[in-house]
Amino acid sequence: MKNCILLILIIIGLQSRSSAQTNESKDYGVTILETKKIGNLTSNSSTLFIFKGNTHLINNFLDLRKHIKQAVKNKSKKHNVKFSFDLNSAKSNESDENKIPSKKFDVEDFDTVCEIYLPVSDIKSLDNYDLKKRNQNYNIYLTLKDAATQSVILKLKLSVKSLDIISTQNENIGRVISENIISTSPN
Repeated sequence: MKNCILLILIIIGLQSRSSAQTNESKDYGVTILETKKIGNLTSNSSTLFIFKGNTHLINNFLDLRKHIKQAVKNKSKKHNVKFSFDLNSAKSNESDENKIPSKKFDVEDFDTVCEIYLPVSDIKSLDNYDLKKRNQNYNIYLTLKDAATQSVILKLKLSVKSLDIISTQNENIGRVISENIISTSPN
């Protein structure tokens, strides 16, 4: 009986040790690769986010919208945000198209417009056949513009490394976007 208990404890110890080592060796997260602050704002109390890219990314963008909303709310309760989707694909499927919100907003109703672009060609999948090692590397490009003049205020290039699917880092992406958009405010 003691031998059986000892064997079980050894197996559990080895499993936890090996899984801890594999998690430590990965460097998942969001990194700002490029920041170009070009102009200044006179007011920034509202932002229209426009997601651009492939129709197949709609589920990722819907999840990212939720995380950006929460991150902006945590940073500034007075900052108003709305979201619009400008997605297209030569071979889009009906289920993806049906998920795209159709509500459009007038750019003039906002102080700033933030375009978020994720090119499908930037998504690099590594170790697709080994689920324990599968990760996604991709870049997201952001352009913050003054809504009235359409002049570019800020450009960001984010590098994202995520485990399994591209949306696993959306909470961190939302936080980084919020920190940079809200910090651009003159107030």
